Amino acid sequence: MHQEVEAKCGVVLDELAQGERRVRAAANLSETDDTSENGGAVALGIAAAKELLAELRECERHREVAQRGRSRALLLAYADARVEEVQAQLKDRLDALAALLALPVEYIGDNAEVALEQVIQAAAAPPPENNDQLTDAAAELDKIRAMRRIISEWMPVAGQTPDMQRLIVEQSNVVAATCLYSGGKQMPEAIFDWAIVDEAGRATVPEVLVPLVKAERVILVGDERQLPPMVDEAAVEDGENSPSADTLETSLFQILAEQAEQEGLWHLAGLRRQYRMHPAIGNLISQAFYDGQLEQGRPGDDFPDYDWMARPVKWLSTADLPDRGERRQYQSFANSAEVSRIRRWLERFESECR
Repeated sequence: MHQEVEAKCGVVLDELAQGERRVRAAANLSETDDTSENGGAVALGIAAAKELLAELRECERHREVAQRGRSRALLLAYADARVEEVQAQLKDRLDALAALLALPVEYIGDNAEVALEQVIQAAAAPPPENNDQLTDAAAELDKIRAMRRIISEWMPVAGQTPDMQRLIVEQSNVVAATCLYSGGKQMPEAIFDWAIVDEAGRATVPEVLVPLVKAERVILVGDERQLPPMVDEAAVEDGENSPSADTLETSLFQILAEQAEQEGLWHLAGLRRQYRMHPAIGNLISQAFYDGQLEQGRPGDDFPDYDWMARPVKWLSTADLPDRGERRQYQSFANSAEVSRIRRWLERFESECR
């Protein structure tokens, strides 16, 4: 919701920036000629761009070091991400500077240093003579700046306030939300035609009832043979009328599915053909969890074949490792031997699939 509003505001801001540049070009006006509150924006922007350019060069040096060092994959990924982040910041800064100049600056290639030099040269252009055209241009620029300022201030909160969210929801034909969010004050009081709850087998009874009471018809999609609902111990209270953890760990989907199966009701429909997994993996899961009823929708030839891996299913054992046992870690358990063995296989996957 917020991302959509932000994207549309970004388009409007781009159009306003282009309009400002057209006005400046028509009046041969540079930001350095303006006596408004933004008169020093170019100088400040150039200083900030120079700092970003220096930071970019430093990040590129760190990336070169990561390319030559050990543990290269992890360090290089971080270095690449940091270089891209600073490059994006520098591009935004240069674009903002270019919008303040009398004439657009056409960058040559991706060389940020050359682009910055072009901006500096354009900012140093001699000021024009005063005339009526400049007065009209200044008034038009004030309007454009006011609109840009309003939109820029509104964007961070657009779609975030309850009133705005409720307005957007009321104008929508399809609303996607979590179970609990669907009962929040941002949602309209009206009843929906349909509520489709995905992964219903992972939701507790109280959670799934929230969207159910807001719809005339309901479709629950899930699998009672997969993971049950996750119950927070803090949500289970001691008391005569409080639900137990065992009760909350049984989903409404499982209750209804078992009832429909026992009574032969038509309301229960099974999707028994899978297309996502290799048939060797699918058959294994079918025999282990679904009494052999899961059908395979794609042949094995549809999946990539790895010469270094003899079979699609690979069993990894830590029985030969001395530190194979689990260890208590905070409120859970950890097994460093399993992590180490899996990591080696993932690293091999990465190297072989390049």
